Amino acid sequence: MEKKLYISYLNVTAALAVVLLHTNHKFWAYAEASYWNTANIIEAVFYFAVPIFFMISGVTLIDYNQRYTTEAYFVKRIERTFIPFLAWSLIGKLYMIIRHRQELPTFNWVHALLLVGLVFILMAQKAYQSSTTPIRTSVKVTTWLAIVYVGMRLIDSESTNFLNVINQLLHTQYVPIFWFFIPLFAMYLSIPVLSKIDTTNRQSVFGWGLLVVFLGDFVLRFVLSFSDVVHFNSNFHLPLFSGYLWFVVAGYYIDCYPLSVRFRRVIYVAGIVIPSFIERLAACLFSLFPRSSLSY
Repeated sequence: MEKKLYISYLNVTAALAVVLLHTNHKFWAYAEASYWNTANIIEAVFYFAVPIFFMISGVTLIDYNQRYTTEAYFVKRIERTFIPFLAWSLIGKLYMIIRHRQELPTFNWVHALLLVGLVFILMAQKAYQSSTTPIRTSVKVTTWLAIVYVGMRLIDSESTNFLNVINQLLHTQYVPIFWFFIPLFAMYLSIPVLSKIDTTNRQSVFGWGLLVVFLGDFVLRFVLSFSDVVHFNSNFHLPLFSGYLWFVVAGYYIDCYPLSVRFRRVIYVAGIVIPSFIERLAACLFSLFPRSSLSY
């Protein structure tokens, strides 16, 4: 795949935006002060960060089958995202325990047995080094699940059994800022389906899907949120393109099917007007309602 320079620019810009958002906690504690107005502007202007990353994924991954097989696609996704997610969940939890000086569980015979079992798993892993790539990847995932499970049992008193650890991983309770991994994994599972749509029909299929979801799931939902009489029905959406998958398809569509100059100008103006509107709306909501009544 030919490297596209604008993708690199977007990656850097979105990464900087994520840093700014994660250092902008003052936004969530409303105050009649100038610093909160600044935090409000930062939140509104740089909120594009995560959607941009999903749009980049659409550009780089939907046509993956032109470069490698579906099997290779999943192996790459597992090794580049799922295994790091497991590893850094353990590291992040350990960091939080050390930072907050939390007391570690008392070491007992169960912990000792778990450590012995982990040693055997690590030793057995070497026997699969010459196996096929899918088998090696499966063994890596199993090994890391074992490492995370044993590690959490040793350092976290709330991780009482394997299912409990899995539940906390699924809900990113160990490291809450890892929430984006879950929609990311869902997106990875969806992309092979999108890639099967024939290239001759993609522009019309993707375009229609984007339009329906934008009007029905975004615009209509937002408008009806101000009504006390008519409420939005959450069942009214197009599942294939809903949620963060909308941004994946949008990224691919914009990259492959250049927009007209007039339409681009509309988007540029909207990109300025909408954040300004959101900034003012947030100020009004925070001044009228307590923090606990507003969702992220």
